[in-house]
Parts: sequence; structure tokens; C-alpha cells
Amino acid sequence: MILRLIEASQPLSSSEDRAVYHSDIDDGDDESYQDIIQAFFRRSLYRSVDALVQASRGEGWGRPHQEAMSMSLPVIATNWSGTMAFMTETNSFLVPVQRMETLAVGPFKGHQWAIPSVVELRKILRAAVTYPERGRDVGLQARKDIWWRRILLSM
Repeated sequence: MILRLIEASQPLSSSEDRAVYHSDIDDGDDESYQDIIQAFFRRSLYRSVDALVQASRGEGWGRPHQEAMSMSLPVIATNWSGTMAFMTETNSFLVPVQRMETLAVGPFKGHQWAIPSVVELRKILRAAVTYPERGRDVGLQARKDIWWRRILLSM
């Protein structure tokens, strides 16, 4: 497989300026091409931003959180759900939960979802812009924690 990445060192800006080409070799392994292409664009996206902000009602495992943290990118996310297995006060910016909501209908009926505090999220975002060095420090700690976690889990 031959990959040619155009303007890979620049942040993503327009779809016509960015392209990923692969050879016309049909070896039946298109899924691995997709994985490589998606990983490239995720890394480019993470490099083009100052923080990952994902104040959601709940997460499963939190793959975007871990990817951003492994690249020393500060993460601003809701203090709830699966991501709390690896996110802490020292390696991320945690948005407090305003209240919990029980779903009344649908496939997740009876499950609890968090309602993140918009007021606190705004404070965290303002602080992140005002004190970028704090974000860099948190991002570096996140990378250390994620890599140590990966090493310990692989043993």
C-alpha cells in the first residue's frame, strides 16, 4: 500500500486542500486502509486544536478522551461515566454534574445520564483561555498517566 499525505504538517482547513490517496492495488484489505486514514485525520484534528471539550451526558470508554490525553492535549469533560476510570483532577478539567436525569423512553430507559453544569463549563473554558500554561501542564500529566496506565494494563 502506498499512502501519499498532502500538506500533512498543516492543520486541517479545507477538504480540497487535504487528501489521502492510496494505490489502486486491490488486495482486499480496505478496512486497514480505512483505519490508517481515520487515525491520520484524528491525529491531525487533535494537533489543530488547543483542547478536547466533550461535556456530554455520559460516555462509554471515552476513546477520544484517551487519544487526546495520549497526545498531551488537555481534556475538558463531564465528571461522570466510564471516563472516570482514567480522568482525574490532575490530568483533566472535570465539568461538575448539575443533576442526573433518568431516561423514561427508548432503548436506554431507566439509565441515568448526567446533565453537565453549563455555568461551570464556561468557567473552565475561560480559565483554559486565560491560563494556557495550566492546560499544557494538565496535558503533559494526562499523557504520563495514560501511557503508564497502558503499560500497567499490558503486563
